[in-house]
Amino acid sequence: MRTRCDKFYNLPELMNIFFEVADIKTAESLNLPRPEANFHTITCEPTEVQKEMVGVLSERADRVRSKAVKKEEDNMLAITNDGRKLGLDQRVVNSNLPDDPKSKVNIATENVFNIWEKTKADKSTLSTPSEKIGKNVSVK
Repeated sequence: MRTRCDKFYNLPELMNIFFEVADIKTAESLNLPRPEANFHTITCEPTEVQKEMVGVLSERADRVRSKAVKKEEDNMLAITNDGRKLGLDQRVVNSNLPDDPKSKVNIATENVFNIWEKTKADKSTLSTPSEKIGKNVSVK
């Protein structure tokens, strides 16, 4: 039979003891160079199907609030989770729904591909770890 630590008690004290024996180095303490991040905000309009499904989510939330359904049948966490999936792409909720070329997933995919196209000579985007530690293999 094996046992394992299930829970930590007095975590701040445990961390202090760990810092006494560990040599912790951060990127700031090592003064490591970091590339500048380029952030882009892109908005996507919902499809008609998504608008209808948001209405269904609202009805579900009303039923949960009025306690018309049992917690095991539906709850706010499940509704929120479905809403997040729906916001990403309607096909995440139902794979039989049509693909929208203007969905968040499709626009993100197109954006990643465009960045890869622009920088493929440098092999600086989209890499996966190789079997050799510290080396990357470019995705083609």
